[in-house]
Amino acid sequence: MLVAAGGTAGHLAPALAVADELRTAGHHVEFAASSGRRDADVIGARGYESHLFAIGGLPRRPGVGQVVAVARAVRAVFTCAGIVRRMRPDVVLAGGGFVAAPAAIAARLTRVPVVATEADAHLGLANRMAGRVARRMCTAYPLRQLRTKQEVTGRPVDGAFFEATRWDARAAWGLAEDDLVLAVVGGSGGATHLNDELHAAWGSDPDPRVGERPLTIIHVSGRRDHPGLVERGIASERYRLLEYCDDMPGLLAAADLVVSRPGGSVFELAAVGRAAVLVPSPHVTADHQTLNARHFADRGAARLVLDSELDADR
Repeated sequence: MLVAAGGTAGHLAPALAVADELRTAGHHVEFAASSGRRDADVIGARGYESHLFAIGGLPRRPGVGQVVAVARAVRAVFTCAGIVRRMRPDVVLAGGGFVAAPAAIAARLTRVPVVATEADAHLGLANRMAGRVARRMCTAYPLRQLRTKQEVTGRPVDGAFFEATRWDARAAWGLAEDDLVLAVVGGSGGATHLNDELHAAWGSDPDPRVGERPLTIIHVSGRRDHPGLVERGIASERYRLLEYCDDMPGLLAAADLVVSRPGGSVFELAAVGRAAVLVPSPHVTADHQTLNARHFADRGAARLVLDSELDADR
């Protein structure tokens, strides 16, 4: 199998989960990935070979940037066609994001079957393109846009999220069994408003508590916002500010409550069985994070707080 996914952790993580299951079953898996991001490092760390090609997202505003992006995408299709011809896979998995569409189109041109996956409650542009050439579209949620080809599978989740235990995770994070722990995950790129309000609520408090109970906050801010939050300072040792977390299964398992953007990671929260407050980003296509959050909130699995309603007091 050739897997084409990346651009964000929300697309790469489920593709890696599928790849791991296939490899365990004895199949051979390689990746097609963007040459301009850290995706190849993440893929390589899991033991997979990467075929890199130049590709980027499509700017929303009309202009020269869109023209350049379209030209790059056309070149990417021909590059991916070469990758497919050399590897000769039995199937191409289009895992979402701008990496997936050129590989899916290239597979169709070379008569290789395509299976696509969608991790959100809205079909993105790349997957609308990939879906036209795919034999199956495996979706995390039932999507009304898809009348045929759809198979609702849920989002693929790494097995580590099912295996992580509260006590082992707490020991690894240096937390006592009776500590009250809040985990806040801003995402790999950052969630500026969420990060700012969380820091305003707890960052200047030398003794964070909920009622009489001491509170430990583990705040994963993302790379973009981390330097600014560090400059503002942290008043308590119980407020841990991290740029990135490479043990997300352990972090979620160790927490009592998680505050997070509801990207594809909401299925990881479900796998761990963790209570969550979901704060959708207002800056995503078709407001799909709100759709993701409502799917869980309507079933009693999370609380939904709109970004516009979130402040330090709340």
